[in-house]
Amino acid sequence: AAGATFDNLQKYFDLLKVYGPSYGYTPQPHKCVLVTSERNLSSAKSKFERYGMKVVTGTRYLGGFIGSPTLRSDWLREKASSWEKAVKTMARASKKFPQTAYVAMKNSLQMEWQYAHRTVSDAGTFFDGVEEALASEFLPSLFGVDEEITRKYRKLAELPVRHGGLSLSNPTTNSKECYKSSTLYCSHLLSALRGRVQYSPVDNLECQCEVMPVYWSRIEATYKAKFKSEVDQFPQDTQRTLKRANKTGRWLSVMPSHVGGTILSSTEFRDALMLRYARVPSNLPTSCDGCGESKKFDVNHALDCKK
Repeated sequence: AAGATFDNLQKYFDLLKVYGPSYGYTPQPHKCVLVTSERNLSSAKSKFERYGMKVVTGTRYLGGFIGSPTLRSDWLREKASSWEKAVKTMARASKKFPQTAYVAMKNSLQMEWQYAHRTVSDAGTFFDGVEEALASEFLPSLFGVDEEITRKYRKLAELPVRHGGLSLSNPTTNSKECYKSSTLYCSHLLSALRGRVQYSPVDNLECQCEVMPVYWSRIEATYKAKFKSEVDQFPQDTQRTLKRANKTGRWLSVMPSHVGGTILSSTEFRDALMLRYARVPSNLPTSCDGCGESKKFDVNHALDCKK
């Protein structure tokens, strides 16, 4: 990859063809893409089409996009549509395998669009469909309850597990924070690319070490404030349970493993999820099968029963 004036890019590519093979790199022009602005498109084609390069005004690059805002919007719209379908597929899988579907969503699928959020500004405006699929299909399927119930906990679920949530962030609102954290972390690189400073690996590392602790301390304060704001809206008894959630979430963060014994059945996972958010697990028996107590069976009796 390179960025420069057309004349310098031609010199660069000609030298690459001469010296590249001796280093085991053979340039293949038909696989190369030159991205330029609309006003320079005809000039670029006259200079580079003889190489067999593809000359465009915008293209996907390393999980992000370079070039025309219009083409970028089309690319984001297409990607968001594919992720929306993936969330719906994951929702169907979570009916039988909630723990597996949850871990795949949290650790894999949402990381794909969060990478796009880190590399493309204002991407969240295209993710309304993804958020709706998360709120109306995935979470109800994960909990095994109606959408009306899970809607009450959607904003809590956006928070990290360590803050009482499920680490299922809202893609429409989280994109700005992702992009901001990425640009702060790479601020020395960006300044060097724009010619403001001379790039230095030492300065780059120092910049990262200085910026990120300050940034994350601010983010942690934001999470705590949001958690308090959401919890305060629930009844007092529910609040006490929810305030314990940020201390009891390790089971949500581990990878399911037969070797480690960390795989939960669908019933175990959903019961734990319901208890975490002060809900009564579904399908409780009407009487205790331990002591034979005939009155309505509840969570307290399950914990207190001596048999």
